[in-house]
Amino acid sequence: MSKIAVMCGHGTQTNGKWDCGTTYAGYSEAALMLPITKAAVKYLRASGITVISDADTNNNKNMIRDVAWANKEKVKLYCSIHCDYSKAPSGVMPLYVSANGKKLATALNYAIKNGMPMKSRGVVKRSDLYELNQTDAPAVILETGSIKQDLKILRDQPDKYGKLIAKGICNYLGIAFKESAPAPAPAPTPTQLYRVRKTWKDAASQVGAYKSLANAKKECDKHKGYYVFDENGKAVYPVKTKEDKIMDACKAQAEYMKNAKYGDYSPVTLKHSKEAGTCATYEGVVFQRLGALASGKFVWQNGKGYGTGKVTGVNEDTMTVTYMNNKTIKALKGSIKKGDCILLDDNKSGVKGSGGHVFFATGEWSGTDPYIWDFESSKTCAKTGKPRKYSGSRKVLAIVRLK
Repeated sequence: MSKIAVMCGHGTQTNGKWDCGTTYAGYSEAALMLPITKAAVKYLRASGITVISDADTNNNKNMIRDVAWANKEKVKLYCSIHCDYSKAPSGVMPLYVSANGKKLATALNYAIKNGMPMKSRGVVKRSDLYELNQTDAPAVILETGSIKQDLKILRDQPDKYGKLIAKGICNYLGIAFKESAPAPAPAPTPTQLYRVRKTWKDAASQVGAYKSLANAKKECDKHKGYYVFDENGKAVYPVKTKEDKIMDACKAQAEYMKNAKYGDYSPVTLKHSKEAGTCATYEGVVFQRLGALASGKFVWQNGKGYGTGKVTGVNEDTMTVTYMNNKTIKALKGSIKKGDCILLDDNKSGVKGSGGHVFFATGEWSGTDPYIWDFESSKTCAKTGKPRKYSGSRKVLAIVRLK
């Protein structure tokens, strides 16, 4: 593979100070040449050529170090990209000193003259320039044009100019020019294994790993409480609905209350019962439901609204509240769905406007009575792991449902 050097003119001097080269109307040679040099390097590398260049580090080397670097790397050619001062006439002008340098200069001159709307001032031999004399490889100092006369081209078309420089170098080397590197071969697709476990973290419960999702599902169906997980730990079968997640949250709450200090009710619920009878605030219920979905367990949120008879604090983007005007559960059998949060308003607590109970519908019914998970889940419920039946004669204030 060919290795060459393409350097940006001027830049850092031997004393460490900055050398901007020639200037005109607020523009400098070094600043104008950097994007052109970078473009040339980009296209040369796309054509499969190895390039060393100070443009990679924004022209932070002086020309003496550039030449020493090129000689050390034993490059096949050296091209330094410059522009001429403001009083110079328009046109490209490659400079050379050796015979092979002349061949390189001619190839560059031809590519640029025929690709850019600018004249050529010819290929010129110079024997007084450090980069031409001290470089072991054939070398060219490319005067891309006059900083004044050719400013618009140098400033506005750096990518096109760099591409033409790359084409000229490719022609000199006898290498086919390519505008872009070939697309890398696609990485091999990792083999997906579907793992059958109770939970993703419980690796010890795994009963199989399958390339086929269908086979993983068949195995999963043999084991109660198991799931199929993909490589990222996401459960892909059986996929739980939002309503399923609500039921799981209810069961988690019941499990939590097995060891509740105050019998059938958790300490949190009992604390609020002292202030608002046996019911929770409607606002609290809404937050509880959101918390159940987010974390798998209930999260209490203090709020105002005791005895208001209205659900407050609702996130209307995710939830809807439908007021039922004390219709009975029985009358709403066709309207209540699995996962619905049912707010009762039979006022058994003796607090005006309060609800007597809050529960989540399981979607199962026995005649006119629904099976439910109580908001204040009892020990009996926790022990049996089954929802309790609730009388269909109870009256409903509102149904809260996720969208």
